[in-house]
Amino acid sequence: MKRHFLVVLVAAVVVAVSVAGCTGWVKNTTSPSPPMSTLTPPPIPSGLSLSASNLTMTAIDIGQGDSLLITFPHNESLLVDGGQPYKGPTVVSYLHSVGISHLDGVIATHPDADHIGGLIDVLQSIPVDKVYDLGLAKSTTTYEKLLQIVKDKNIPYANPRAGDTLNLDPDTTVLVLNPSLPFFPMTTDSNDNSIVIKITYQRISYLLTGDAASGAEARMISLFNCSAYVLKVGHHGSRYSSSATFLKAVKPHIAVISVGAGNRFGHPAPETLARLAAVGATVYRTDQHGTILVTTNGQTVDVGTAR
Repeated sequence: MKRHFLVVLVAAVVVAVSVAGCTGWVKNTTSPSPPMSTLTPPPIPSGLSLSASNLTMTAIDIGQGDSLLITFPHNESLLVDGGQPYKGPTVVSYLHSVGISHLDGVIATHPDADHIGGLIDVLQSIPVDKVYDLGLAKSTTTYEKLLQIVKDKNIPYANPRAGDTLNLDPDTTVLVLNPSLPFFPMTTDSNDNSIVIKITYQRISYLLTGDAASGAEARMISLFNCSAYVLKVGHHGSRYSSSATFLKAVKPHIAVISVGAGNRFGHPAPETLARLAAVGATVYRTDQHGTILVTTNGQTVDVGTAR
């Protein structure tokens, strides 16, 4: 009986310590090889210092939508999407909280409001060196307003296509994998035309897929090496993205899903989560973990979550 009581007591202490450790940022370190260094775990967003010499992807918790901040080893910064229009102030506030007062680039992956809406506030509040966009016809008021701000502020503007590279950091490659050429804006769903980029720093690659669905995925793996240690899961974990064939080609160790809690679309789909599990990916979700930071020194990878 005494031994049984001791086992129960020890288990209770372990549980208590584990629960206590879940406050603030939580850190997980992974590597494609034995760890070569230990990185500092990210602190809370209001005190975050994005370290030079590292590549960091931050999935900002903006509910149902995408907003990803990339900071490069030489302190360049790239914002990929900005969430819904009403989330613009949240994105701007986050950027200011981490010391971003200027962006080297902004990518609007495709014209859906949950990707480009918040960029309107960003462009009005923060100097931007260049905007990358699909270059579609002005199909919505939100998209039209975004393009008008780019024009009014005379921000350099480009329409990247598969095979292009974005010159943002001398030690990092940013390769565009989608949309393909020839470009058929009237016959292809805007999700499948999403701007997709693969960012590579030494041994580590991040693949950011916008809302690209299985058709675009099949096209990309037929043209490019899509393997990546970190995958920003397409279309918030929709069942129509992250096909089994695509995931086998990517081979992600870490999968990040930007998604809103209790969303009406049922994202992420159980089928998608099962396919990610089948390739051994560790899944992080903004609806469960809050803002997510994935940081690499080019050799090892750290994941920090707000909760």
